[in-house]
Amino acid sequence: MGRKIKVEYILFGLFSILMAVMIPDIHSQTGNNGTLAFNENPVKNDTIRQDSVKTCAYNQAVIDSVINYGKKFLGLRYKYGGYTESGFDCSGYVSYIFRKFGYSFPHSSSGMATLGEKVDIKDARKGDFIYFKGRSTKTNRVGHIALIIAADSGKITMMHSCHRGVMIETYNNSDYYKIRYLMCRRFQF
Repeated sequence: MGRKIKVEYILFGLFSILMAVMIPDIHSQTGNNGTLAFNENPVKNDTIRQDSVKTCAYNQAVIDSVINYGKKFLGLRYKYGGYTESGFDCSGYVSYIFRKFGYSFPHSSSGMATLGEKVDIKDARKGDFIYFKGRSTKTNRVGHIALIIAADSGKITMMHSCHRGVMIETYNNSDYYKIRYLMCRRFQF
């Protein structure tokens, strides 16, 4: 019995290492000044060439799959710095549900806010990311991220992990988030 458990741990460890090599935390390249420069869009390593990502059409099936997977965690508790099924913070949640489908993002809302294409909130659609100030409204620093799961006639429904846990709520009905809104960003999946 003990030997079987050890073999399972070894296999799990090898699998984890293999996945870490195959799917890096962020697809990046070195910039001209030697610093790390992030790509505009996440890339699924095994099927899409990196230079073709910006010209890909909107992939409704990927977005729907990510959203459906993300709904499995509704009600899960908030955990500062969390990025596992034992608890998520906002960016940990968004990056976790996309990672399941081979897309990688930084584990910080401010890091994610530097990627993708900025879009006006009036043009937001399902699959866009929406960014907010943190607790303080006096700064314009990104402090929170949510995934837009519906955008109908100006009504935006978002799914995110906040201090109340993983939940779905309507942006338009939340004074807390309306006064903290910063931007929406779009990625090609």
